[in-house]
Amino acid sequence: MKKFKKLLALAMSLALVAGCSGKKTVGKVEIGEAKYGDTYPIESEVKLTHWMPMNAKISVSASNFGDLPVAKELAERTGVKVEYIHPSLTNATEKFNMMIASGELPDIITYNWESYPGGPAKAIEDGIILPLNDLIDAYAPNLKAFYEENPELAAECRTANGDYYSAGMFMGDRKLQTSAGVIIRQDWLDELGLEMPETIEEWEVVLRAFKEKKGATAPLSLTLSAVSNGAFTGAFGVTTSYYHIGDTVHFGPMEDGYKEFLETMHRWYKEGLLDPNFSTTDSATITSNMLNGKTGAMNGALSGGIGSLIKASTNPSAKYAGAPYPTHKKGETPMFGQLVSNTLPHAAITTQCKDIELAMRLLDYGYSEDGHMFFNFGTEGETYNMVDGYPTYTDLIKNNPDGLSMAQAMTKYTMNGDRNSFVQDVRYLEQYAGLPEQQQAWETWCNTDAVKYVLPNLYIPENKSSEYATKSTAISSYVDEMYVKFITGTEPIENFDKYVKQLKKLGIEDVLKIKQEAYDAYLKQ
Repeated sequence: MKKFKKLLALAMSLALVAGCSGKKTVGKVEIGEAKYGDTYPIESEVKLTHWMPMNAKISVSASNFGDLPVAKELAERTGVKVEYIHPSLTNATEKFNMMIASGELPDIITYNWESYPGGPAKAIEDGIILPLNDLIDAYAPNLKAFYEENPELAAECRTANGDYYSAGMFMGDRKLQTSAGVIIRQDWLDELGLEMPETIEEWEVVLRAFKEKKGATAPLSLTLSAVSNGAFTGAFGVTTSYYHIGDTVHFGPMEDGYKEFLETMHRWYKEGLLDPNFSTTDSATITSNMLNGKTGAMNGALSGGIGSLIKASTNPSAKYAGAPYPTHKKGETPMFGQLVSNTLPHAAITTQCKDIELAMRLLDYGYSEDGHMFFNFGTEGETYNMVDGYPTYTDLIKNNPDGLSMAQAMTKYTMNGDRNSFVQDVRYLEQYAGLPEQQQAWETWCNTDAVKYVLPNLYIPENKSSEYATKSTAISSYVDEMYVKFITGTEPIENFDKYVKQLKKLGIEDVLKIKQEAYDAYLKQ
């Protein structure tokens, strides 16, 4: 906590200068001269502009976020008028770059600032967004309290220079960071007298039984990303990307464990245990395979995976369960598993903001007690009721009379369907994934040690950003190309050493050094 408070006292960046009165100013606002106070609704005629990518689920109910009931209710509760500007998710980066190049900025931008060239520190230096340290102190008591109580999460929204740059969406429970894994036909296991597989050896027994005794033509059907992004690599002590053990950064695809993983996947491919179309299949296809009996295990999420299977299945005897991430030895806790970043693309205030205090107070509302309940559950008496102290969604969300899915209804009436500035409540997902099968899968997939090894968001210095981007992109493309070749056998696994040498030629050692320096800087915070 002492280290955290010291960081709050660090000097502001170049965007922060001392006014002639001696008071600190950010942009045109003199810190300390609050106009609005800490209570809501705020009385102001100023209309803010907020640039944020358009979530596909919004378009089901409205063409603009501002037209949704949740946006209108937010305006009522805060008193802040907002005009929302939407690029689509498919062209958000292109539209963002065009906006930056134009020099015309809105008041607030929600974006993945880690992807800005040079990171958020460079965005501050370039005069795009403001450092928020003094603004948080002066105008955001709720966000300030959250950061003080959660210094590790606060560090995710702070540059190496100590400047806060955004108000993020945080997951208020570790379980919210995991929502996907491998789904297996539990009824097949029961029928064949097999236990739930935990190790690679047990998985081989199960997959062979699915092929030989159930006639599965693709016993294990995984999308390309699932094969490459760690559905089974953890059993070999690696991931397919960067991770850390202790204070040291590693790159899984150049390590011996990755070679063992490739050898196993190649063997499964040759034996017909792995979907022969793994490199081209998609989620819709593997779901269809699972429903029609071609597949006995697939990757999927709580809603779009298990939830979709249960909803679409016409086989009353079919049972689906979440399988644990595989381990090297039986009884071990899986080393890796799905673990998404705690902070998602989040809101920053631009240097052209017409009312910085108003923007800061709008963002701060999501971290208040009232904002927390509203953002997560909507309006009491309409979208949820308190039942024995538990915020329970009504049928407007769970069984929407207009035929909206639960996800679409939440997007319409709460903030949980999109990325906003608040702390997500685990009780939302407990209801969204409320089926017994989903609850079992969720509990199973969360049982990993991934949090010990996953790297936090790291900021690459500007003088290294170009080299890092160029080399890491080339390395990623080469790894993706080669792992398909190794698994299918078009490239013999005996050439793995040559593959590692090529990674080094592409600059993996330089990239690892840059990553290590960035991680060292993070640890010093």
